[in-house]
Amino acid sequence: MSQWQWIQLGGFNIFWIISVIGQNDFILFQLICLVLFFIYTPNRAKNFILLPLALIGILVDVLLIKSGVFIFEVFPIWLLLLWVGFVVTLNHGFFWLTALQYPIIALIGAIAGPLSYLSGYYLGAVSLAYSELISFLILAPIWFFLLPLLVYLSRKFNNG
Repeated sequence: MSQWQWIQLGGFNIFWIISVIGQNDFILFQLICLVLFFIYTPNRAKNFILLPLALIGILVDVLLIKSGVFIFEVFPIWLLLLWVGFVVTLNHGFFWLTALQYPIIALIGAIAGPLSYLSGYYLGAVSLAYSELISFLILAPIWFFLLPLLVYLSRKFNNG
């Protein structure tokens, strides 16, 4: 990975932690980070191309909220912005995923996706309607398909 990819991956992780801990109180922070990212990114056009992919993740999360799997006291605008940060990371810090075969990406998604939400739960960002195990079992198949879909679409969007 290039130096920029490492910096962007580290930056995304900081962005994730502060977003989850600060939630809607840190929306301005998120917006500033995203603007700075787009100012300093080496391939701005390719990142803008990926922005519609955030809508897929947002739709999945809205469905999980509406179905009662996730419970928020107020609508999590911060989560929508976190999706924007995640999808543009597919071109940088998570670019290594594009070199993997789809079954491996699916397994990574089935484990890492639910663990990300459970981490948010442990940090107090979301309440779960079910136990951690049941929530993991609900999220694992979703992320088994979601991460490979996002990687596939990012490949397609980037290759025109």
